[in-house]
Amino acid sequence: VCPAGRLTEAIEAGDLLRIAFMVKLTEADQVFQVNTAHYHTGKERPWSFPDDHSNIIARTHIPDANVWTKVVAYHRVGLDWTYGQPRALLPPESCSAYQLRFMVAASYSDFILDDVRIEKVYSPVGSLAEAPPREGFISNPKFEYGHAHYKFSRSAGYVRYDPDIGQNAMILPSGKLMRQNIIDTAVEDETYQFSFLMKLVNVESVNLRIVMRMRFENNDVENGPCKREVCNFFRRALARNVHATKENNGWQRVMTNKVHLFGNYTEWDGNVDFILMQIFPSEPLPEGGEIHIADFTEEDPEIISMAPSISTSPSSSPTSLIDEDVAYIVRYAGEVRTIMRHPFQVDLTGEILPMDGSRGYNLCDADEVEGRLAEFPNRLSIMYQSNCVRLRGGNPTVDLDPTFLSHDDLNIVDLSTSPVGPINVDQTYGGDWLLQADVAADVCEAFPSPYDNDYRGADPLNPDAKPSRFNPDKPVFALLPDGTHALYDPRLIVKENTIENP
Repeated sequence: VCPAGRLTEAIEAGDLLRIAFMVKLTEADQVFQVNTAHYHTGKERPWSFPDDHSNIIARTHIPDANVWTKVVAYHRVGLDWTYGQPRALLPPESCSAYQLRFMVAASYSDFILDDVRIEKVYSPVGSLAEAPPREGFISNPKFEYGHAHYKFSRSAGYVRYDPDIGQNAMILPSGKLMRQNIIDTAVEDETYQFSFLMKLVNVESVNLRIVMRMRFENNDVENGPCKREVCNFFRRALARNVHATKENNGWQRVMTNKVHLFGNYTEWDGNVDFILMQIFPSEPLPEGGEIHIADFTEEDPEIISMAPSISTSPSSSPTSLIDEDVAYIVRYAGEVRTIMRHPFQVDLTGEILPMDGSRGYNLCDADEVEGRLAEFPNRLSIMYQSNCVRLRGGNPTVDLDPTFLSHDDLNIVDLSTSPVGPINVDQTYGGDWLLQADVAADVCEAFPSPYDNDYRGADPLNPDAKPSRFNPDKPVFALLPDGTHALYDPRLIVKENTIENP
């Protein structure tokens, strides 16, 4: 669409461009951004940017003013021409409808450009859709490409060339995280494992987390993977302490856990919006602290295996502590809550805590979602050595295995043949159940009233509240149709809400 005199070579979807230039800013500590702009009347707003930020080519942190900085970035043309659902390729409609823009992000700083060079380093045969699929699990393992491959947000880090390893690295200062895209050709329902280089700056250790996320636009809210128009699915790939090293100029290779992808999502009725992984420390970094990440490499999960613990001393503090002949009874407010097949273990250090009844532990934080179902299975915390520490496994599942626990003194309602099923699946991942029938009156009369168990003190909304705290009756359990047990939640007061009695 451009006259021959204005363009030496046509730009097509699928082309890979190398963009290099020198830049100098008048103000220090700024982020210099390069992005494309694309005009097409087929979009709702002809100049609108794509939602996946595939138009952002580079964001470079420049710490000093009036100093020349060289920026080199790569851009895959065509991803930023794709819009709508289903995705459609919309090539520029005129010569001026595809632009390269330079700016200082969120700043009034002036800048000077010099020696700007743009060259095509790769061009596929045919259209973008016909180009051969890329191999590998991560779409941008060395941070050569723009934000079509690592999601941009105000909380994202920035990319900088590191001479020690001879490639780009993602820099995560305090308060920043990394969102790296996984390629669409990653095989659904498959197991993956990868490693990456990591360097800690001005910080001795971090508890690093990697969480996979898939956002799915669901067309079947009745029988689809979730009951919403947009489904979000998560997998945890890493939760481990990483300590700084003085070897290799501070760089070390970190291995993730094995990650099983999100099921046969290609067969679901809908579209995958994106699959990405988020990398972040579990606690904020100190002032001046940074995490540097580079060189993602896909590993063979059948060859590489990790120690069974995220502890720094896996041999002395293993995660696999289950003995088939041993169980631990856990009590809350003096009453049986569940049994556990392994002792309490501090998440960060792997330290095993006494579970012989010689001491009790005060709760200081709790996620009501069962640990085995939760995105982060360590959200149960107790006070230990004057600190609120998290426990591995999180909130334990209700388990009343009669092999280890007598049911004679427990209040158990038999709901094995009653209409009962999960509720609030999107929030509690199948951990909450709702009974849709009345319980026999004689059974109810034999159990404590749920209306005098206000765990948090008097509540004016509860007419039966008592001002005493933490003096509840014995809990009431239910035997579910699948043979497992659930714990009745006495904090809810169920009221009829019908047309006759609104």
